[in-house]
Amino acid sequence: MIWATLPSRLFTGAALRAALRRTLGRLDPYLLLLWLLTLPALAPLAMPGYFYDAHDGQHSVFYLLQFDASLRDGALWPRWAMHHIQGYGYPTFVIQAPLGFYLAEVFVLLGAGYTLVVKLTWAVAFLVSAWGMYALVRDWLEKSAPRGAQPDTRPAALVAGLLYVYIPYHLADIYVRAALNDTLLLAWFPWVFLAFDRLIAEGSAPSWPRRLALAALALAGCLLTHTFALLSFTPLVMLFALFRLALAAKRHPLRGDLLRRTALAAGAGAAALLLTAAFLLPLLAEGPTLEQQVYVSNTYDYRNHFVQWGQFFSPFWGFGYSDDPGGANDGMGFQIGSAALILASV
Repeated sequence: MIWATLPSRLFTGAALRAALRRTLGRLDPYLLLLWLLTLPALAPLAMPGYFYDAHDGQHSVFYLLQFDASLRDGALWPRWAMHHIQGYGYPTFVIQAPLGFYLAEVFVLLGAGYTLVVKLTWAVAFLVSAWGMYALVRDWLEKSAPRGAQPDTRPAALVAGLLYVYIPYHLADIYVRAALNDTLLLAWFPWVFLAFDRLIAEGSAPSWPRRLALAALALAGCLLTHTFALLSFTPLVMLFALFRLALAAKRHPLRGDLLRRTALAAGAGAAALLLTAAFLLPLLAEGPTLEQQVYVSNTYDYRNHFVQWGQFFSPFWGFGYSDDPGGANDGMGFQIGSAALILASV
């Protein structure tokens, strides 16, 4: 009955062809090429089976299974993993940020098995991260072009997107660490920088509420994807915002203008924290009451994970852990990658 009420012209061949032409006309061929060139990085995911022996290979599936069970039990914002700790349950999702599991749940509801869902979520993360870096570099290059010039920034942005996809640690996050939320977190980085860059660069120009909302949503999405983003990524965003404000101060020396841009950046950060309050407040209030020893000992001991300077340039690739207290003989690699180093030098 629903379909019968729609205008019949929507289902005519001419209307469908017109809609298809409009859609294809808006697609960026360089972005499509970037996604096509990203597929080889995802090709191993198409193989049968699943790599449970990877670092977080079991966790990525088990946490998703627990999250899905909580949703099906009626908890729309899960905090308790019912089958954790041999069936006694554990407040896993007080510690584990939930947004990545909500994305994965979409594929679960479509009927995919849990291991396939994890693979599909990784694939989405890679495609979105490539798109984000492509958009970020295009925006930066267009802003730095001489006034009146309209350079084609797409080829350079294509290279940047490919570099971001094929940076060795980005691949290691899937094929060595099998870390679901970590890989999704990398997809957020360029979008957060792009949102804050546009917010500060355009200041109080028209549509500032939209740019403010996008910056707040991007940062909130990042914080709700991985718990440690609050400690590891937020300071970097703050440093970037200060750098961008310093550039704006040179171009727009009026004090009132700088104050408005600063207020917009601070407002976006505060709004992001408010949007994540449902996760962060229980984490800060209840997290200290949980048993912490398991998260700070053995392979989780932070003292085992400081990266030595030479490891950024070492071509070593391994499937072991970052478990050498000295740092030089870790079982996994932390190389930046020769292509990125050569292009950065050039």
